Amino acid sequence: MSWRIADSRRLEEMCDLGQVDAVFRALYPNEMGPDLISENAMRWMGSRELAEQTKRNSGSIPVVLTNPQSPLGIVAREWLRHRRVSYDVIGEEHDITNAMKLVANGAAVSPLPGFVFDGNPALHEDCVEVIPGGLEIRYGMFFDDKRFNLRLAMDIFELLQGELHRMPPRLLPIRGRAWPINR
Repeated sequence: MSWRIADSRRLEEMCDLGQVDAVFRALYPNEMGPDLISENAMRWMGSRELAEQTKRNSGSIPVVLTNPQSPLGIVAREWLRHRRVSYDVIGEEHDITNAMKLVANGAAVSPLPGFVFDGNPALHEDCVEVIPGGLEIRYGMFFDDKRFNLRLAMDIFELLQGELHRMPPRLLPIRGRAWPINR
């Protein structure tokens, strides 16, 4: 079994063409989810230096978000508007590795999964939660029910969830590459 990280449009195309058996992707705010859904906590992370600058200066916070049409982009922007956080989007990034680099370098704040920082003290020492309060986003797994049943899909879902929470952040998959899951 192998898995790929890619933007959701590409994954949906691959699923439609029969190139992948299942797609695990973020859900739009009002989207009805599939049978297999999980919530993932995102934290607004940034460098300690940027957090200090934000405390001293009441101006806009530089952020890196996904595009405004993506599920995470919609949820993040709505979360910021709802809490009346003044922000400037300095870039749109779909690759979590690139977003993490911008955060660690002090260029911006970005909503990142909590598990990226948990268990990695070196990364956590340089980064802090700049905007308090987590951002919850739903993920769902879509699968071809003609190829396999719900029980097998649930096994894949549980395996994927376990791998996401077990994987050290430095080994996060890079978009478009397959990482074998040996089980």
